[in-house]
Parts: sequence; C-alpha cells; structure tokens
Amino acid sequence: MKQIVLSLIANAGGVGKTTLSVHLAYEIVRRGFSVAILDLDPQRSLDVFCGIPPAEVSNTLV
Repeated sequence: MKQIVLSLIANAGGVGKTTLSVHLAYEIVRRGFSVAILDLDPQRSLDVFCGIPPAEVSNTLV
C-alpha cells in the first residue's frame, strides 16, 4: 500500500489553507482513497469548517 503525505503550509493567515485542505481531501476520498487530515492550528479552523465539536482532552500539541 502506497502512502502519500501532503502538507499545506503558509506563514500568512487567511490564504485558504483550510479550505484547500478540505476540498483536496474530499476529492481524494471521492476517488476511493482513505484520507486523514490533521489540523495543528490552535484556532481549530478545520474542525469548525467541518462542523466537528471540539475534543475534550487534557493534553494538546500547543
């Protein structure tokens, strides 16, 4: 099984990183592949975008 790691990184805010990530993931899943999206943004942009409630954890990456 081949694994591909793709990172979308930019220092600037508001350039569309989250939007592009979600749309790329959607298209890859639509083509029959599995996708995992990791959001390291402390503002929780990805889970807010996808409508996922915040995780209840005591330890975070930040």
